Amino acid sequence: MSNDTDIITNKKTLTKLFSKQTTVIDKSCQKNVKSGQSKIQKMIKIITDGSIPEINLKHLEQAISRNNLNNEIYKKEDVHQINLQLLPNKDIIKLNKEFRDKDYLPDVLSFDYRQEKMFDHELSGEIFISLEKAKTQALEKKHSLKEELLFLTIHGTLHVLGFDHKNDSQELEMKKFEDKINNSYKNLT
Repeated sequence: MSNDTDIITNKKTLTKLFSKQTTVIDKSCQKNVKSGQSKIQKMIKIITDGSIPEINLKHLEQAISRNNLNNEIYKKEDVHQINLQLLPNKDIIKLNKEFRDKDYLPDVLSFDYRQEKMFDHELSGEIFISLEKAKTQALEKKHSLKEELLFLTIHGTLHVLGFDHKNDSQELEMKKFEDKINNSYKNLT
């Protein structure tokens, strides 16, 4: 079980402090996306400030939707908008200390706001990734930065949608969906 990846469920003023963008309601998250003969309801939207060009977010959204056929990842009737950003180490440490009272550098922080949502156009959560740590981990794992950023984005998204890895059973379930989504993404690109 990883202790570098953490979930934060207290929204406070995080968005105002650290978001570098204005969230725009995107009605496209409810449009149908064709997949062969069947249609997949796209009810997840990942938004960013453009700082992660390595990841095709539309393909990632499709990969998540394709693996949600039995509502195992999220309820199909729910609409989820997730903000994704790369931050410098000092900002990730600051967030971790302020919201979790922990003074170390995680690779990714996920903020789950679903319990506070009143309307579909509100954020379901935010994901903050340390670019510097992602680069280091990519070298250690001997794969590309793109692969590491994709993994951290998928991992953080699953946290926002309620997954965790506090015990072996949870970790296995989360890993199963990480692998499925990753494989689906690779088939789309």
